[in-house]
Amino acid sequence: MTRSGIDCGRYHGIASREIQPEPALWNCEDDMRAKEPNLITSGYSGPVSTDGITVQLCIYRLEDSPDWTLEVVNSKGTSTVWEGVFASDDLAHAEFLRTVAEEGMDAFRDTATIVPFPR
Repeated sequence: MTRSGIDCGRYHGIASREIQPEPALWNCEDDMRAKEPNLITSGYSGPVSTDGITVQLCIYRLEDSPDWTLEVVNSKGTSTVWEGVFASDDLAHAEFLRTVAEEGMDAFRDTATIVPFPR
Protein backbone atom coordinates (compact mmCIF):
# COMPACT_ATOMS: atom_id res chain seq x y z
CA MET A 1 0.00 0.00 0.00
CA THR A 2 1.34 3.42 -0.85
CA ARG A 3 0.34 6.57 0.94
CA SER A 4 1.74 9.95 -0.12
CA GLY A 5 4.32 8.14 -2.21
CA ILE A 6 5.68 6.24 0.80
CA ASP A 7 5.67 2.46 0.70
CA CYS A 8 4.53 1.54 4.20
CA GLY A 9 6.35 -1.77 3.93
CA ARG A 10 9.72 0.00 3.72
CA TYR A 11 9.42 3.17 5.82
CA HIS A 12 7.78 4.37 8.97
CA GLY A 13 7.67 7.68 10.75
CA ILE A 14 5.30 10.45 11.68
CA ALA A 15 7.42 13.54 11.11
CA SER A 16 6.51 15.20 7.85
CA ARG A 17 10.12 15.96 6.87
CA GLU A 18 12.02 13.14 8.47
CA ILE A 19 11.24 9.63 7.32
CA GLN A 20 13.51 6.93 8.63
CA PRO A 21 14.10 3.75 6.63
CA GLU A 22 12.84 0.73 8.57
CA PRO A 23 14.21 -2.75 8.08
CA ALA A 24 11.73 -4.89 6.17
CA LEU A 25 10.40 -6.65 9.26
CA TRP A 26 6.79 -6.69 8.13
CA ASN A 27 4.56 -5.72 5.27
CA CYS A 28 1.43 -3.84 6.32
CA GLU A 29 -0.67 -5.22 3.43
CA ASP A 30 0.12 -8.81 4.41
CA ASP A 31 -0.48 -7.92 8.06
CA MET A 32 -3.92 -6.43 7.24
CA ARG A 33 -4.94 -9.45 5.16
CA ALA A 34 -3.90 -11.81 7.93
CA LYS A 35 -6.20 -10.02 10.37
CA GLU A 36 -9.32 -10.08 8.18
CA PRO A 37 -11.51 -13.03 9.19
CA ASN A 38 -13.58 -14.83 6.57
CA LEU A 39 -17.31 -14.24 6.35
CA ILE A 40 -19.40 -17.37 7.00
CA THR A 41 -22.77 -17.32 5.24
CA SER A 42 -25.67 -19.41 6.49
CA GLY A 43 -27.45 -21.91 4.27
CA TYR A 44 -30.63 -19.94 5.03
CA SER A 45 -29.27 -16.96 3.06
CA GLY A 46 -30.71 -16.29 -0.37
CA PRO A 47 -33.74 -14.79 -2.08
CA VAL A 48 -37.09 -15.13 -0.33
CA SER A 49 -40.39 -14.35 -2.08
CA THR A 50 -43.70 -13.99 -0.30
CA ASP A 51 -46.83 -12.03 -1.22
CA GLY A 52 -45.22 -10.86 -4.48
CA ILE A 53 -42.28 -9.24 -2.64
CA THR A 54 -38.76 -10.63 -2.98
CA VAL A 55 -35.95 -9.83 -0.57
CA GLN A 56 -32.43 -11.11 -0.13
CA LEU A 57 -32.08 -12.80 3.25
CA CYS A 58 -28.53 -12.53 4.60
CA ILE A 59 -27.50 -14.43 7.73
CA TYR A 60 -23.77 -14.36 8.37
CA ARG A 61 -20.98 -14.25 10.94
CA LEU A 62 -17.25 -13.74 11.04
CA GLU A 63 -15.28 -16.97 11.28
CA ASP A 64 -13.78 -15.96 14.63
CA SER A 65 -17.14 -15.00 16.19
CA PRO A 66 -20.01 -17.24 17.30
CA ASP A 67 -22.60 -14.45 16.80
CA TRP A 68 -24.80 -14.39 13.71
CA THR A 69 -26.09 -11.19 12.06
CA LEU A 70 -29.49 -10.96 10.36
CA GLU A 71 -29.89 -8.62 7.39
CA VAL A 72 -32.65 -8.27 4.80
CA VAL A 73 -32.09 -6.33 1.56
CA ASN A 74 -35.09 -5.32 -0.56
CA SER A 75 -35.25 -4.96 -4.35
CA LYS A 76 -34.20 -1.30 -4.15
CA GLY A 77 -31.09 -2.18 -2.16
CA THR A 78 -32.37 -0.91 1.18
CA SER A 79 -30.84 -2.94 3.99
CA THR A 80 -32.52 -3.76 7.30
CA VAL A 81 -30.07 -5.09 9.90
CA TRP A 82 -31.18 -6.31 13.31
CA GLU A 83 -29.38 -4.52 16.15
CA GLY A 84 -28.92 -7.67 18.19
CA VAL A 85 -26.96 -10.75 17.21
CA PHE A 86 -28.05 -14.38 17.38
CA ALA A 87 -26.39 -17.40 18.97
CA SER A 88 -27.13 -19.52 15.88
CA ASP A 89 -28.25 -19.14 12.30
CA ASP A 90 -31.36 -21.13 13.22
CA LEU A 91 -32.36 -18.43 15.73
CA ALA A 92 -31.69 -15.65 13.20
CA HIS A 93 -33.82 -17.45 10.61
CA ALA A 94 -36.61 -17.98 13.16
CA GLU A 95 -36.57 -14.22 13.89
CA PHE A 96 -36.90 -13.46 10.18
CA LEU A 97 -39.86 -15.86 9.90
CA ARG A 98 -41.46 -14.36 13.04
CA THR A 99 -41.10 -10.84 11.61
CA VAL A 100 -42.68 -11.87 8.30
CA ALA A 101 -45.53 -13.67 10.13
CA GLU A 102 -46.25 -10.66 12.36
CA GLU A 103 -45.54 -7.73 10.03
CA GLY A 104 -45.57 -9.25 6.54
CA MET A 105 -43.06 -8.62 3.79
CA ASP A 106 -44.22 -5.01 3.67
CA ALA A 107 -41.94 -4.47 6.67
CA PHE A 108 -39.03 -4.48 4.21
CA ARG A 109 -40.48 -2.19 1.54
CA ASP A 110 -39.38 1.40 1.03
CA THR A 111 -42.47 3.17 2.30
CA ALA A 112 -40.94 6.23 3.92
CA THR A 113 -42.64 9.51 3.15
CA ILE A 114 -40.23 12.01 1.67
CA VAL A 115 -40.92 15.57 2.68
CA PRO A 116 -39.36 18.13 0.32
CA PHE A 117 -37.05 20.67 1.91
CA PRO A 118 -38.66 24.15 1.82
CA ARG A 119 -36.93 26.60 -0.52
